[in-house]
Amino acid sequence: MTHLLHIDGSSRKIGSYTRLIGCELQMLLGPDTAAIRDLAIDPVPHIASKKVEGFFSDSETHTEDFRAVTALSDGIIAEMKATALKNGRGQIQRLLGHETAA
Repeated sequence: MTHLLHIDGSSRKIGSYTRLIGCELQMLLGPDTAAIRDLAIDPVPHIASKKVEGFFSDSETHTEDFRAVTALSDGIIAEMKATALKNGRGQIQRLLGHETAA
């Protein structure tokens, strides 16, 4: 089972070549499932000092504030871990004619 994390970063909803290429790649790769993250609709905020403190402190001692500021990052990390990056990269390289040794 393959899973694709499709990230759109163009602020142009209509007429964006990168969005078009992303959709075409998704169709060519044909994953079983896909998670779509659209940064124009749901942008990732800048990292604030409170968030950095949360990253580098023991999660068992996190207050509700720390859990709240790190929740988005935790979700994004989970999305990335659910994606077979190595497998997807190999598929893209094969589509582009750049075979890689396994």
